[in-house]
Amino acid sequence: MAREIKFEGLDSLVRTLAEAQETISDDLAPVHAQAAGIAASRARSLAPVRTGRLKSSISSHGSRAAGVITASAPHARPVHWGVISRGIPARPFLSQGAQQSESQWIGLYADHVDDVIRSVKGK
Repeated sequence: MAREIKFEGLDSLVRTLAEAQETISDDLAPVHAQAAGIAASRARSLAPVRTGRLKSSISSHGSRAAGVITASAPHARPVHWGVISRGIPARPFLSQGAQQSESQWIGLYADHVDDVIRSVKGK
């Protein structure tokens, strides 16, 4: 005895799943930018201040692949990473800014994925 199984909305499900896959990665640049902005703000509060140049040189941006925070002041790298040969200890204000603000920016990614998943439809 043969049975017939009919899937209603399968074409729509397959199409919207494919669209969701593209959307999750294609639309990440603004989410990365926002997350990096939060981390950069925290990094500014952690940066050592003598003249203020280091703190004011901290910036952020987002691309399709990542959120990035940087400090462009000439002394940013030796302050952040330290210089062993000169006895300058590392003061990793950029990475600590990202770590300490994680609870604020991690939700941005969860919200983005949730929004995309809500767009998946079957029937």
